Amino acid sequence: MRISLEGPLDSEDQLPELEYGRHSADVGKTWWIGFVWHVWTGIGWQKAIATRTAPKAVA
Repeated sequence: MRISLEGPLDSEDQLPELEYGRHSADVGKTWWIGFVWHVWTGIGWQKAIATRTAPKAVA
């Protein structure tokens, strides 16, 4: 999947309706709201937390 950053939004209500399907031209379009990135997978939204540091490994 190729990610394309579309820009920041103020709320999830502003996320657009995108074309459904894994081969959709919309797959990989990404918006962010605060520190949460919303990536369109073609079958739904995948959320990811954007941070500046990696989580510590648990031994």
